[in-house]
Amino acid sequence: MIKTKEFGELKLISCINMRKLGGYEKLRNLFKSHNINYEIYSLSSKPGRFGGGKVFEANDNKIIISTYSHAITPRIKKVGIYVHYLYILDKQDFEKIKDKLPLRQCE
Repeated sequence: MIKTKEFGELKLISCINMRKLGGYEKLRNLFKSHNINYEIYSLSSKPGRFGGGKVFEANDNKIIISTYSHAITPRIKKVGIYVHYLYILDKQDFEKIKDKLPLRQCE
């Protein structure tokens, strides 16, 4: 479980360090190669500031939230670059918070 200020406790299935994965572009390519459809949501009305992040909704009943903010995890700095994490959430938990997330367009 992870505790969030905005959404309470959420069931965490997995957590991935984006720096090790190689960034969003590699993630998008991975999704495309497996024909996974997704939408991107923002965790904040001000992306990149205290709650800026992305939510990828995959069609395999798992939800991935990435954030580099205080919304879910404390900031971690390495050589001046924020470390991004992906949080894979339970589908039910995502349904609870889905309506509160402003949609952000993606390709």
